[in-house]
Amino acid sequence: MSTIQANLIEPSSGTTVTLGASGDTVTIPSGATIANSGTATGFGKVLQVVYASTTDTDTLATHATWTDIGGMTANITPSATSSRILIQLTASFGGALLANSGARVMRDSTPILIGATAGSRTLVSFEPSNRGLAAYESWPRSFIGVDSPSTTSAITYKLQWFLEGSSDTIYLNRSSSDGDSTADMRSISTLVLTEIGA
Repeated sequence: MSTIQANLIEPSSGTTVTLGASGDTVTIPSGATIANSGTATGFGKVLQVVYASTTDTDTLATHATWTDIGGMTANITPSATSSRILIQLTASFGGALLANSGARVMRDSTPILIGATAGSRTLVSFEPSNRGLAAYESWPRSFIGVDSPSTTSAITYKLQWFLEGSSDTIYLNRSSSDGDSTADMRSISTLVLTEIGA
């Protein structure tokens, strides 16, 4: 193996320097560091993290209408059109029945990371439902997904919920009874957006 030692490599013409050919692997030895002093970004690195959380309580009793969940909204502006957005959320739901309820992730006004169309079925990112939930309990639901928005404009991600049963009510960050006792819990819901460079 030959060794080339130099303090500076510049192109003999133009402004591009290429390391290796298509299919080659360029190895960075253990302990070596690549310093980016220019404007290059990405390379599979975390570029930014946006965090939102809410301890507020929210209630949904409206039948068959998608509704924003209070506090579960975050804005991010990608650095490049090739970036991906890792979406991580945990929302805590309460309700004595929690039957036929759904939640979905929105990118601006577009539902994303939902199920495939199949007849009249409701398309959701996940279901808050837990039929065995006691009146004094709330139940956390976690969700992870990756979006490729292909833009460098500001984006709003948010969580919406949906209730099919007309006689049901579901709650955020509280139990359905929400009594003033140690048996009734209050919780937090969080939304994390992470930009990953391509």
